[in-house]
Amino acid sequence: MRSGIEDRELTPDHYDGKEVRLDLRAKTSDGIVLNIEVQAQSQDHLDKRIMCYWAKLYSREIRRGEDYIKLHPTYIIEIMNFNFIPESPLYINDAQVIVSATGKPFNGEMKLFFIEIPKWNALKRKANSTLERWMAFFANQEYRRN
Repeated sequence: MRSGIEDRELTPDHYDGKEVRLDLRAKTSDGIVLNIEVQAQSQDHLDKRIMCYWAKLYSREIRRGEDYIKLHPTYIIEIMNFNFIPESPLYINDAQVIVSATGKPFNGEMKLFFIEIPKWNALKRKANSTLERWMAFFANQEYRRN
């Protein structure tokens, strides 16, 4: 399977549908579809937008008549310059569909990752790992408000 950066434009499924432009869309060598977004500020209904983007990416993996087995896991990674999940002290949180009775993932095809820069900044620690160096990089960027 070929990996790399993919077209970030998602055209509407029907004539009056909503067009989507992603920050970064990629596919790993094992077929995982990634959407990486950088959010400088909180927006109304961001949770719904994230789910809409996930659904569009996932459903575009197959065409009419193709077998559902061709669908690949689709992950959304949100790098946020605000606290999105205030109930959690962690700077990286993940979410997926869980079967309530068992507490286990439904199928593991959908994962959402929320990386919250203010929580990283609050730790005030030295960046040792690759991930921590990326966090320091994003934390030191200036975000312009439109």
